[in-house]
Formats: sequence, structure tokens, C-alpha cells
Amino acid sequence: MVAYLMATEKIDFTYLDGTKALDSLSIKIPGGKKVAFIGNNGAGKTTLLLHFNGIHRPDSGEVSYNGQKLDYSSKGIKALRKKVGIVFQDTDSQLFSGSVYQDISFGPLNLGWSQDEVRVKLEQVMKETGIWELREKPPHFLSHGQKKRVAIAGVLAMEPEVLILDEPTAGLDPVCTSQIMSLLNTLNINGATIIVSSHNMDEVYAWADYVFVLKEGKVIAEGSPTDVFRRQNVLEAANLKKPLVLELYDNLVSNGLLARKEEIPATREALIALLAAEQPSNRQGSKKREEISYAAGV
Repeated sequence: MVAYLMATEKIDFTYLDGTKALDSLSIKIPGGKKVAFIGNNGAGKTTLLLHFNGIHRPDSGEVSYNGQKLDYSSKGIKALRKKVGIVFQDTDSQLFSGSVYQDISFGPLNLGWSQDEVRVKLEQVMKETGIWELREKPPHFLSHGQKKRVAIAGVLAMEPEVLILDEPTAGLDPVCTSQIMSLLNTLNINGATIIVSSHNMDEVYAWADYVFVLKEGKVIAEGSPTDVFRRQNVLEAANLKKPLVLELYDNLVSNGLLARKEEIPATREALIALLAAEQPSNRQGSKKREEISYAAGV
């Protein structure tokens, strides 16, 4: 077994209009992880994701999957896309059939699956993504969040080892965002490697195992979310903000109002639970709570 499932080695890519999107970019992604790429607009996130399943081919350098260089022949790309599926930010560009069921069945049928195999698989993925009741509806009648789920189901029906999502929660309300990220957690627990790009730093901090920061087509930082988001010079260089939960936690600790913990809270719920567990005694409670609120900026 190779140490890294996906990797790039000094890849360059320039668009036809002369825009250099990737600049000698090298990364390594281990299997079974939840990985996020962050950076401002034009950093190269989407372009890089499109290299992972062969939609783009680098001008120079190499992309590899499971230790093997990508084969860009028709046969090689077809084999790759069975294992590496991608959900685009604009789901309308991915949904084209007359019904949800027909749309999701397109991939498996194109692979030569029998009708019975397709029927069983589609019921599984549609229930897994919570869209079984939508199976007869035309995709263009669905909400943005529902379309996102249909696009994810269409990729899952191909049984990929890697699921790539470009801005998976862009334009979604908080409830739909939570549902999508929970679904991605479940898919990861079940063995899939999940790769996303995102502008939502709070979401990335709470969700990802590993983070890459891109700027002008280069990796300027990588590591655990806590490590990356505590590097102020990196955040400033990439025009990013520190996640709110981490910022509040660090402020409370630096002001002596919260003991530093070995396990740093990643979500709002975890931080609230931590604060509740450290509630001061009634005698000191009112003043202490005022100090905590002031230090936290709330």
C-alpha cells in the first residue's frame, strides 16, 4: 500500500488566456482523510481539484493516484473516474436528465451495470443522501440544497474511493450546510477519502483532518486545522480569517479565563460545553462571566 492516495509533483497549469493557475505545486494526500483546500479567489483551488480526476492535465509535472501516474488515455480516464468522483460548485452543470432517478442512474448504466444492479445501488445512495422521495422530480425544480444532494448521490452511485467537492456548501442555509457536512462525515467514516475546497473557515476548522492553503497557485502552508489557523502570517498572506471558535478559545486562554486544554474545541457546541464544565462558583460567578464575555468579545 502506498503512503499517499493522491499526489502532485511540481505541476504547472496555465489557461488559454495566459492566467497561470498552478505554479510548481506539489502535495500529498493520504487515504481515508478529510482534506480541505483554502485560499482566496484565484488561488488555484478549483483548478487543482479538476486535475485530480483528469478534467485538466498539467502543462508540466505529474499527478498520481495510488502511487501510479495518471493515464490520460480514454481508457485510463474512464478507470480513474470510477475511483475519483467530483461534485462541481455549480450543480446545474452536472444535472441534465428528466428526473432525479434518471440523472443518478446515468453513470452506472454507462458503466454497463444491469438494471437490477442499478436499481439496488440507486435506492441505497438516494436514501443515504436523503433524496429518495425526490426520485421522480425533475432536477431543475429542486432547491439548491436538494440539487447538491442529487449531484453527490450521482457521484456516489459510481462507488468512488475519493469524493471531491468544490465549495460543497456555497449558497446553502445553515441547516442544509450542517446536513451536507454531516453526510460527508458519514461517507468518510465508511471509508471514503473526502477532498473539498471552501471559503468557510469555521466549516473547515470544525470538519477537516488536514488543510492546504493556496495562494497564486502555490501551497503556502499545510497541516492540521489548529496549526494552520494559528499562523497569523499565513492567514494574512492568504487573505483569510481565523475561525471564530478558535479565536474565542485562544482569547479566553490568553486572558487567563480558561485553562488550556489538550483537546482544543473545534465546534461552537464543543466550546459551549467546555465553558459550561468550567462554570465558576456562585460566589464568583457573575464577575467571572463578565470577564469571560469581555475577553471573548461577546
